[in-house]
Amino acid sequence: MKNEPTLKYCDYTLYDVFNCTTPELRDKVIDLWERNKALPEGVNPEERAYQVAIAVYDSNSEVIGVTTAYEDLFPLYPHPALIQKPYYYFRLFIQPSSRIPELFALMTNATYLILKERVSTQSDNGRDTPEGMAFVAENRKIMRPGLRKKIKRSHYKLAGRNKLGMDIYIRSFQDS
Repeated sequence: MKNEPTLKYCDYTLYDVFNCTTPELRDKVIDLWERNKALPEGVNPEERAYQVAIAVYDSNSEVIGVTTAYEDLFPLYPHPALIQKPYYYFRLFIQPSSRIPELFALMTNATYLILKERVSTQSDNGRDTPEGMAFVAENRKIMRPGLRKKIKRSHYKLAGRNKLGMDIYIRSFQDS
């Protein structure tokens, strides 16, 4: 059973499933990744499926895209001390046949808002809560000047690069 829709867009419906992945959803997500050969070698799809934050369904109730999020520290190279607080590390996948304009941005923003809300309602248990959301721009083909401008307009800041030279963007939960 799915939660109430978070957002509808064209023929797609986005659902907040963060920390409530069902076995049925897990199976659908793993199938999505396997059909599209979306996961790098060595990644455990079972573990990653429990990190799903947003699941996007089409009009046939098939999962066509997901975002995942988990907490991590972000060592930036060559200055690993720049970020010492945890951030939610964000990933996104939409199957190629379902990629339409603005779906990427809607999924990213919906995930940000869900995570921000979770942090604001977490009780202080003596540990640092995530400062914001971060992502690594792994797909260099899509990182064209127009998308970089859109990322900047969405309040993401270039925080540095990882050890593979990929850009890391962050957005604080203090941003409005």
